[in-house]
Amino acid sequence: MESLLQIIFSGIVTASTVVYALLTWRLVKETKLIREFQIKPDVRIYFERGEANNKLLFVVVENQGFGAALDVNFQVLKNLESYPEEYFNIKDKGVFKHGIVTLYPNQRHRYFILAIEKDNYNKVIEESLIIKTTYHDITNRKFNLTFNIPVKETVGVGLSTPPDNYSGRIPFYLERIDKSLKSLGKSVDELVTLKSDETE
Repeated sequence: MESLLQIIFSGIVTASTVVYALLTWRLVKETKLIREFQIKPDVRIYFERGEANNKLLFVVVENQGFGAALDVNFQVLKNLESYPEEYFNIKDKGVFKHGIVTLYPNQRHRYFILAIEKDNYNKVIEESLIIKTTYHDITNRKFNLTFNIPVKETVGVGLSTPPDNYSGRIPFYLERIDKSLKSLGKSVDELVTLKSDETE
């Protein structure tokens, strides 16, 4: 009976040890994944419409990760053709030409591309920009990403009047006040001129 109890106890201890070892391995693995996530950069390239004027199209490069992206380089595989290359060539714009030594978390670069007007609307929205980017993290792990960015994804971005946020409403109403003051000043000048004509 005593030997049976020893065998059961030994079995429980062995099973506990195995479970503990498995839990420890899992904890170490999760800790490693969390550490990698905390230092991993996530460079994204996307189009953005103008906040004050939605006809304007911008291309944005942003690090949405928690770690710094080092030695960031870009290769334009397919350019937009809406504007002649002599006037517009993304390859000659800032970071696309020179690269980025260090792109910190939440850091972004924004470049004006073109204005979407009635005469070029149908052509522009059918186009897409394809850019390849390479970079590495602080552990020298390399990343290669290719972005196919269609312009049509930005279609439907509208503006409300007045703007729907406070940071947009302040300049909107300041502009209206400025126009009202100018109009009032003009009316006062006309009244003064009229008054002086009457006194003469």
